[in-house]
Amino acid sequence: MDGDKLDAMLWVGGMTGGAANVLKGKATERAVAKFYRLIGRCIVYQNSDPGQRKGKNQHRGTPGRTPGLPDMMCYHEPTSSHWWHEAKAGSGKLTTAQRTHKLVAMSCDLRVVVGGVEEAGAYLVSQGIVRQVDGVWEYIGPKERK
Repeated sequence: MDGDKLDAMLWVGGMTGGAANVLKGKATERAVAKFYRLIGRCIVYQNSDPGQRKGKNQHRGTPGRTPGLPDMMCYHEPTSSHWWHEAKAGSGKLTTAQRTHKLVAMSCDLRVVVGGVEEAGAYLVSQGIVRQVDGVWEYIGPKERK
């Protein structure tokens, strides 16, 4: 999917239905990060794992990366909020390590969003950061929330 088409999908209506299932793996992670940055005006730190297998005896992943650590840590400074996001496409499921991290994070009052752009949008709406009007995402700054 080219960048212009992705930008249009993000700005007008987000990704819904079949469009959300088109993105897989790292493409989902990139789309979610872009959505948070463009629509939610968030700062996003990505814990990207290249996921390259170097040989048949070497496992996938980045040496030193903690198993279960979500793909992104997101900050929205105007509301002093932060949360983790684990990007999953379609029917992607959390690993055991990811489920454990989510439970620990939630026990410490940290939110963990799991999914693609639809779930990212729903989370930002639930936090009063954005809204969707006539299929178009709109940022709601702290002053506009009154």
